[in-house]
Amino acid sequence: KAQARSTPTATPSPRVATLNPIFDKQDIEPEHRVIADQAFRIIPGHCQAFLKNFYVRYDNPQHRGLGGKSTIILTGSVPDEEFRALFFHELGHLTDLGCFQGTAVAGSTPYMDKDEQIWKDDPSVSFYQISWMNSQAHNRGTTEEDFVSGYASWDMFEDFAESFVYYVLHREVFARRAAENDALAAKYQWFQEHLPDLPKVAKSNTRWDGAIPWDITKLSYDWKPPTELVARR
Repeated sequence: KAQARSTPTATPSPRVATLNPIFDKQDIEPEHRVIADQAFRIIPGHCQAFLKNFYVRYDNPQHRGLGGKSTIILTGSVPDEEFRALFFHELGHLTDLGCFQGTAVAGSTPYMDKDEQIWKDDPSVSFYQISWMNSQAHNRGTTEEDFVSGYASWDMFEDFAESFVYYVLHREVFARRAAENDALAAKYQWFQEHLPDLPKVAKSNTRWDGAIPWDITKLSYDWKPPTELVARR
């Protein structure tokens, strides 16, 4: 009697990763496309929608990175670790200036983005208020220890972007410093409250020894993203 044979079940092959089209461009090196795509996924979808333009320059531009409400421009002439950190710094600017916005009906604030008013119901205002009296001046009594880096003290937008990348890539060191400084504690808490779903994606290779770094994007870390962030889709 002939026995029915079952059809062997093929082992599913991994699905090919689909990169976000904004990064999947021929003039961007493949490794930079993947780095940017993975990093971009950490922010909420409604914030992702604000990125309209992404460019990587390989001609040694004057600035390693530039970012704003809808555009990120990075140099591709740096190590991958630094490229990722630069992306997060500029992603901080996009989150601050693009994703978080207020409305005119809420009223004005002492904070301006060049000639544009930043409105009172913009979530970023409560971050700026921690260290900034207005767009140019620190609050009275503010010290260099109140900023995650020297560059963060430059203006309120760099304060946000440097704090953002510090929170993303060096969260445990940020937390330790926050335990010793009220302003840093308030900034750390701000990210926990306003971006509660930002995953922990890295382990810092730095230790807090009291020396304030100038530039967070130059600090070493181990990239350890959760599986769902790098899973093939």
